[in-house]
Amino acid sequence: MSSRYRLCQIMGKGHLLALTVEQSG
Repeated sequence: MSSRYRLCQIMGKGHLLALTVEQSG
């Protein structure tokens, strides 16, 4: 259960980072 929650967090962070990079670029 913990691993699944962490995976969601990592995915969310990655998505946010990608969005920021796209906006910045």
